[in-house]
Amino acid sequence: MKILVVDDDEGIRKTAGRMLVQMGHRAILAGDGTEAVKLFKNNRDAGEPFDTVIMDLSMPNGMGGREAIRELLSIDPRVKAVVSSGDSRDPAIVNPSEYGFCHALPKPYTMDELSNILDKVNKQ
Repeated sequence: MKILVVDDDEGIRKTAGRMLVQMGHRAILAGDGTEAVKLFKNNRDAGEPFDTVIMDLSMPNGMGGREAIRELLSIDPRVKAVVSSGDSRDPAIVNPSEYGFCHALPKPYTMDELSNILDKVNKQ
């Protein structure tokens, strides 16, 4: 699978990318929602769309996850996006579908938890 990981924390981004590669996936990394939207659109237009997007909610120095998912949905209403946040009480984590996400992945997460979420996404 080709997966876009969006997080403003470089350490989290790189760790998630390494985990995905270890699982046999291709990981593309973005530091904020603006970069994610650009990558998503460019890859889709090139005929190489992402299978899944894993997106942080809070990105104080750029477009956050709530705004970015609205942009992604306007580009492709069938986007499979997983919201990820360290705040397990955030409404988007509690009810991801109400915000345009298909699943939630609370941080920190393990490789097994990441793998399980990707399995759920693939079954949709």
